[in-house]
Amino acid sequence: DNQVACDSFVWHGNTYSSSGTYNDTLQTIDGCDSIVILNLTIVNPVLNNVVTSICYGDSLFLAGSYQTVSGTYNDTIVGGAANTCDSIVVTSLTVSPQVTGDTTAIACDSLVWYGTAYTSTGTYSHTLTGSNGCDSIVTLNLTINTGSAVFAGLDTNICSGNDLTLSASSSVKL
Repeated sequence: DNQVACDSFVWHGNTYSSSGTYNDTLQTIDGCDSIVILNLTIVNPVLNNVVTSICYGDSLFLAGSYQTVSGTYNDTIVGGAANTCDSIVVTSLTVSPQVTGDTTAIACDSLVWYGTAYTSTGTYSHTLTGSNGCDSIVTLNLTINTGSAVFAGLDTNICSGNDLTLSASSSVKL
């Protein structure tokens, strides 16, 4: 009896999990012995290794669910190999970290940031694409100083064209 099986094979009530030649002795109706021989070839599952990466915030369907964390995930495709055995895909997933950055700026009347002119105090965001194809988010915390300011012995900046009051009776135009 020549057999090829995946993982294991049951023959005459015995389970075999490795390739080899096995014998079994049977008795005929007349009480004579018959020897049957099993030539068994066990074919292991096909193993495929995949290395991949995704960006922070993305997901990949692995091991039965959507994965968003770096790790190793196994998927079994039953009967998926050319030899009709299972195919096992081992995926090493790397999730690129989220890249963010903050910038604080103080400007007089306006500030040009990544090609856009801002004239109001506020928080602004800009998305950049990194060399790995993932997004990076940078945030600008902007303060626009317009008008005059009163100082009492403080070191500070004043915008060109604005007034600085030095005392109650005098002021200087810059």
